[in-house]
Amino acid sequence: MRGAQVETGGIWKGRVKIKYHGKTLVLTSDGRKNYSWFFECKEDALSVTTEGVKGDLLLRISRVEERADV
Repeated sequence: MRGAQVETGGIWKGRVKIKYHGKTLVLTSDGRKNYSWFFECKEDALSVTTEGVKGDLLLRISRVEERADV
C-alpha cells in the first residue's frame, strides 16, 4: 500500500485543505483539535494548502510505503 500521511500539531486556528484524486478534505481547528490522516494515493496526487491559519501550526506530510518482509 502506498500513500501519504498528513498530521497537524500545535495550537492553531484555521483550515488545512487537502486535495487528492479530485476530492477535497478540509481539516478545521479552533485551537484544540489536531489530526492524523492517511491517504492512499500516488506521491504527486496530494496537494495541501492553508487558509486563515493563526497560531503555531506544525504540518507534517510523509510518504508511506508498505513493504513485504523478506
